[in-house]
Amino acid sequence: MTSPPIYDVIVNICRAVYGMAGDGWTRDHHDVIAGVRMRRCVSLLPQLVFLSLLTLLLLPLAQAHDGPSHEDWLLFSDESGLDGDSDTYPTKEPKCDRKIVSSENGQGEGEFEAPELLNPEGHSRQCIYTFMAAPGEKVELQFNKFNLRGTPPDGSTLGMNPSCSHEYLDIYTEIKDPKKVDLLTTPFGGRYCGGISPRLRVSLYTTIVISFYTDLLNTTSELFIGKYKFFNDSKYMVGDLVPDTLCGYVIHSDLKKNGQFMTLTYPGAYPKNITCYYKFIGRREQRIRLEFRDFDLFYGGPHCPFDQVKMYDGPNYIAPLIGTYCGQQRNLVIFSTGSTLLLTFTTLERIADTQNRGFQGIFNFSESYVKLDFINTLDSEHIRGTECDQRILSKRESNGTVYSPNYPFPYLPNIVCRYFIYGLQDAQNLERVRLQFFDRFDIPADLKGDKNCSDGYLRIYLKGQETENAYDSPDYEVCGKTLPQTVVSTGPRLVMVFSSGKFQGGGFKAHYKFETEYKIPGTPSPDGKCIFTYYSSSRKDGIFNSPRHPANYPSNTTCEFTFQANPDEQVRLSFSPFELKSEKNNLTYGNHCQEDWVEIYNVYKPVGSDIERERLNGRYCGMAAPGPIESELEAVGLRVVLRTDHGNVSSGFGARYQFKKKEMLFRERGCPAAVVRVWPDLDKVPIELCGEGLSDDASIIISKSSLMRVAFLTADRAVGAKGFEGIWTEIQDNFLPSGPKCEQFLCSKNNFCISKNLRCNGVPNCGVGDLSDEDSCVKDPVVNVLMLVGVGLGISSVLLIVVCIWCHRKHVKRREEGALPHHVHVCERGARFASVDSVGHSGINGDRSLSPVLGARQAHHLSRTSLRTETVV
Repeated sequence: MTSPPIYDVIVNICRAVYGMAGDGWTRDHHDVIAGVRMRRCVSLLPQLVFLSLLTLLLLPLAQAHDGPSHEDWLLFSDESGLDGDSDTYPTKEPKCDRKIVSSENGQGEGEFEAPELLNPEGHSRQCIYTFMAAPGEKVELQFNKFNLRGTPPDGSTLGMNPSCSHEYLDIYTEIKDPKKVDLLTTPFGGRYCGGISPRLRVSLYTTIVISFYTDLLNTTSELFIGKYKFFNDSKYMVGDLVPDTLCGYVIHSDLKKNGQFMTLTYPGAYPKNITCYYKFIGRREQRIRLEFRDFDLFYGGPHCPFDQVKMYDGPNYIAPLIGTYCGQQRNLVIFSTGSTLLLTFTTLERIADTQNRGFQGIFNFSESYVKLDFINTLDSEHIRGTECDQRILSKRESNGTVYSPNYPFPYLPNIVCRYFIYGLQDAQNLERVRLQFFDRFDIPADLKGDKNCSDGYLRIYLKGQETENAYDSPDYEVCGKTLPQTVVSTGPRLVMVFSSGKFQGGGFKAHYKFETEYKIPGTPSPDGKCIFTYYSSSRKDGIFNSPRHPANYPSNTTCEFTFQANPDEQVRLSFSPFELKSEKNNLTYGNHCQEDWVEIYNVYKPVGSDIERERLNGRYCGMAAPGPIESELEAVGLRVVLRTDHGNVSSGFGARYQFKKKEMLFRERGCPAAVVRVWPDLDKVPIELCGEGLSDDASIIISKSSLMRVAFLTADRAVGAKGFEGIWTEIQDNFLPSGPKCEQFLCSKNNFCISKNLRCNGVPNCGVGDLSDEDSCVKDPVVNVLMLVGVGLGISSVLLIVVCIWCHRKHVKRREEGALPHHVHVCERGARFASVDSVGHSGINGDRSLSPVLGARQAHHLSRTSLRTETVV
């Protein structure tokens, strides 16, 4: 249905008068007030239409008088209602505004409630409540009941009327001049409707205004009920107010050694778009402690991009930043490092409706806080903002010493200090922390307590519990005077928490060391290298893996895994999974592995010798895992070597080892294929040897007389094994250690008396496990015959080549000097060939009468003819 033209005219007049755009339903608080005016204007359309017609009819008569025009009356009636300077409002009677002013004779607190209005015609009604405190006071409002009819802003539904459109309450807490209240220029404190009441409000200056609007048929006092209170604002004056600032305070310890500080409207919602700072200045030996009893700021993210509190460890903004805080903080306590500290509080201007309280806390200047000289600044750093916490970061396998506060003197009571000792943890490095106490340990225990360390204690955390703030779950809690055991962290983090309790003690001293953590089962070598040894005597089976498996192993690393078996055992290895970096994925064995690889060796050690030798079984890389591998029977174990280069890495391998009894291939079923028989006593049954390896009792055989017989026999079914090798030696027959003296050479271990000519002959004639006849021998230089022959042949070849070249050049020069003209050579060519043929023919027929000179000449001719023929062609 189309509205009459006069309606559009009146609406446009209302928009022009009140500065509205669009339909007037904007959310900005300045436009909200203009919107109220707009709705009032539109609601009075019938009256305005009548007045407009009446004005047009009486215009000539009106011009004959000096009274105000229609436009002047309209503007006057509007402004008189909204500015609050008159009792005339564009609303129906009865009037509902209230003004409550603090005075010496008046009450300091009281209640307020919603007005009771009857509005059968549904006109717009606005009631303004003004609470005005005296100078030096603030006013506080607390809503005890709130149930306005409407939907809060965050609950509006598409297609329904805008939220808080028919009944709402606006709050203004930042009115500077109560005598000139202009709600259009006053910062807006929020609009509320529905059943969620505004939180407690405290005026920024001395005045709070609330505006209640409704266009519903009737209202009752039960819509909202609250309390107001006027109180002295001296508690907000923390120190000296800096001129020309709203809330810049300087607190000197000489004037105020302790006290409280808070936001300007605490515990009410703090205002937007303000900046406050609190500068604490103490004497030279003092430190400052701030304890926040309440902290509630708008949380905009972990970096606090909106409302925030910043604390600087010094007097100004260029001092080191302690931290930036927002949201809700609990148990927030800040210590300065020196005698000055700066706190700043900043809020942004934003549309979002927030009702956070701000903060409230206490401050204290004191000389009794922990002195920080017990922290070694070369290896450690004090954590700013704490009383005595320190952080120690690894410099790659570094080490150092930590102390209790005031060491070596007794520590102060009732202090808590934390030690964060962190090793390296990245793609290339992974460390653990070893902590060893020494020199002195003295933390008195309370003998009357329910537990050993009920007073002072030192708690040690080895598993990174501090990352989850799980300080109630330590791995160790120690006290008393006994040195605690050495501890090793399970990862790169070790944390200690020292609480002194009420009794003083001598404290502690501990040495820390960062060690490379390979995450390999077993114990690495004492020097920290990636060398692991697994003994059969310790465990018969287990697992091992590449460093950090299944994560990637580090680059540029060498790790060794040695498996030491008992004499009657073998080692068996099996790999799964297996993945090493290799650009040639189809070539994953042997010398084709040039980047990262695993090598497996058999390890041999002669009995009685400490010298090991190795024999390579194979080299593996890529994703081709080695098959199950067993050590040879004569080997003492296996060794696995992992080598990685500087390039990319992979996940490595996992493997299992097992020590088991040796399996003699032939002995269990006799010696059906090949046998070595030895007769120490020719009159008795021989000793039969076969299979692989010898037992200890068969390694040395001594004859009963000066004769010994050895026989080696094979059958047709022999498999062609390596055979055998032995050493025979004559020993003195009647020599005993307690008998006649050995006139030759006495073996130190086996006590054999052998010929002194056998000493230093390169053969262990003293028997298995005794190398005394070869010890301390001066060996002659070994001459490599093959090398000498090769060098000789090389020199001879070079000389021969030089002589040949020289002769060739001399021969060519002589030939060129005596050469005939070209046509002569061509004509003589046939004759020369004929001469050659005749020479060859004479040779075949056995004619030896050809002179040597002629033969040489003819050969020379042949050579010249061949050379010349090539030239012609």
